[in-house]
Amino acid sequence: MWQVRKVNRINKPIPKLIFCVLLTSVLLPRSFAQNVDDLVLRTQSSISEGNPTLTLQLAEQLEPFLEQGVNSESLVSIASVLSDAFASTNQRGSAARYLQLAADNALVLEQPSAAQIELLQDISSQFRSLGIRSQSISLLSEAVRLAESAGEARGVVPLLEEIATLEAELGNLQESQRNYGAALDALPI
Repeated sequence: MWQVRKVNRINKPIPKLIFCVLLTSVLLPRSFAQNVDDLVLRTQSSISEGNPTLTLQLAEQLEPFLEQGVNSESLVSIASVLSDAFASTNQRGSAARYLQLAADNALVLEQPSAAQIELLQDISSQFRSLGIRSQSISLLSEAVRLAESAGEARGVVPLLEEIATLEAELGNLQESQRNYGAALDALPI
């Protein structure tokens, strides 16, 4: 004989795993962005306060967000902050690795060119502060290419001057002179 059992689902708790999946599927996009933004701000604050222990703890919490499938813009932001965090704690290798990740993603951003040029310039400055001048020059050269293709002659001049300065710091005087000459040629008349 078949027995019909009455199941009282109202009083029966939802298994924790299913509840977590349901909750995260509803709240994840907003929660994810809030968590990332909060960690980025807290990490930047810790860096500026000079608290290396807290900075590294926050960086460890921020690192997993790189693998969450975020867009390139968020990835640039997270990677840049991680680079700053590791640079502030004298971990240059990790700082350079995250900075390279930021640079790679900045190159594929679909932003207006002026914003992308500025971002490349910022990342270039970070590479320069780490003493990685060749990567700094490479990013500035890409920024020059973008500025030229956008017809922004004024934007090209400071980029070429910065490349010339970096080339001089590396002892590449002929290349430095060539870039200074190109900067002069790019000046509007």
